[in-house]
Amino acid sequence: MKERLLFFCCLFYLQFGMTQDAFFYETNQIRGFLNPALAGINGALSFTVLGKEQYLNQVGDFATTGISVTQSWPCVKVDAGLYYIFDREGEGLFATHHTGFNFVYTVPFDIGATEHNLRLGTKFQYSRKTIDWERLTFSDQIDSKYNLTDAFGIPNTTDFVPPDWNGFSRLTMGLGIIHRVTGGFINRWSLTWGISLENYTNVLEGKTYDSILRLEKEKTRLIDKWSFYLAPEFPLTGSYRDYFGLRPSLVVLQESSLTNIQLGAEVNYRRAYGLGLYVGSGQLRDFSSDSKSLIMNTYFRAFSTPNAQFNMGFQYVHGIGGLSEVFGQTLQVTLSYTFRQDGCASTPSSKVDCPPVSLRNKIMYENIWFSPLQGINK
Repeated sequence: MKERLLFFCCLFYLQFGMTQDAFFYETNQIRGFLNPALAGINGALSFTVLGKEQYLNQVGDFATTGISVTQSWPCVKVDAGLYYIFDREGEGLFATHHTGFNFVYTVPFDIGATEHNLRLGTKFQYSRKTIDWERLTFSDQIDSKYNLTDAFGIPNTTDFVPPDWNGFSRLTMGLGIIHRVTGGFINRWSLTWGISLENYTNVLEGKTYDSILRLEKEKTRLIDKWSFYLAPEFPLTGSYRDYFGLRPSLVVLQESSLTNIQLGAEVNYRRAYGLGLYVGSGQLRDFSSDSKSLIMNTYFRAFSTPNAQFNMGFQYVHGIGGLSEVFGQTLQVTLSYTFRQDGCASTPSSKVDCPPVSLRNKIMYENIWFSPLQGINK
């Protein structure tokens, strides 16, 4: 029995640990899930809906959906975000529900000719995980000749006795720091980078276990999950009236013993049309053996009005090596609707753009409202 349970644990890890990323493939969507200090960094009221789906896989359905709402109040240097993420994996319908809230406070300062914002973020996330034991296949059900049936076509049974529970809940609390700096005049550049740390509490568990496999809880670690985010942006043109930008990025996320690294770059036009290419992998020291993915991302501004804009994004993830033939490929679609808001300029107006959203408070946001008439420094 112990050998079969060990086999199940290994199979569970291979299927659910190594093949699914711990966050969305394209990390510029629900960024408050990755680092709480990234919530609301676009400086506007935004609604985002996205979903990803694996296809041509042989081990059941893999699908993820997410919804987020972010809002910024640059007059008081505060941003906030709320998100919900649902993920379902494999034949056992292993389901994860994340509901999180982010709160961000920004500290602006200058060093020489460069402007700086230090964003301090917090996270409170409630998570619920469930699994359907009846849909799983165990090692003693597999016949070397007839697969899951005997010679007469009768399904094989298992000695595994499902536990009297099928899920658990927990609360996550986290802290994040993002440092954003901009400089230059015509060729204005920016750098956004930071780290986040999270800890799982036992406030909502009600059990002495924190795993769907009912492994004994290890609370010797103060940090259960951490991430590193780095995304500079460089202009590829010196014109005031047009803009092409290059944005390389690096994301490192570690949760317990699982590591996910994503490295790549994006080229965008007026920050309204973009094309990116990224490589995802596990730990670099096991790069040759870990399952890897090639991530292609594109987005565009579908339409805009004087007070809002609607953006669409598409991501294709191609598995490389490892278990890619079993788990297939992945598509992700993103829809985002953003409202323009008062930027706390010297003359308040609902049409004030960003960055900086707040000229008075020197709060810098990403310029998602760029237009040729503004120039790259507006």
